[in-house]
Amino acid sequence: MRYTETTDDSAVSPVIGVILMVAITVILAAVIGTFVLGLGDQVEQNARAGVNADVDANANEVTLSLTTLSNSDYVVLRGMDSFASVDSPDISNTSLSSDNNAVYVSQTGTTVTAYANDDTSGTVTVVAVIGNDPGVSTNGAEFATADLPDDAVQTTVRTVEYDF
Repeated sequence: MRYTETTDDSAVSPVIGVILMVAITVILAAVIGTFVLGLGDQVEQNARAGVNADVDANANEVTLSLTTLSNSDYVVLRGMDSFASVDSPDISNTSLSSDNNAVYVSQTGTTVTAYANDDTSGTVTVVAVIGNDPGVSTNGAEFATADLPDDAVQTTVRTVEYDF
């Protein structure tokens, strides 16, 4: 008896073809569904900004400098003491004083220095914001009581702790 080896690969090609067609159909359905349902519009981007921080324990002050706004419209400095000095490119040594603890900064190059008393500790949080401008004054910074708009995208950029 003679043994002959036969190779029948005729069924492999149609099976692979069907698998590829199903995979392509599923991918196309996902892409089209994403556009039709608008899922791509719901993705939020994070707000970014660059801020340098310097804590001088001898002088009892915290200095924050806005180096870049990146994609944010302004930054909010929360936890600032009620007396601060602003040095911006347009105006030098403008004083801010208020009972509020949030400073809005919208101009790159603005430096805000908060002064605290002895035996004071706390945290200053820098939040980058994409959204409507809360009405920051022309010197690049101001204390404000208004809350951020509901539709604003907020991202905490930096947290600075101080202990004098």
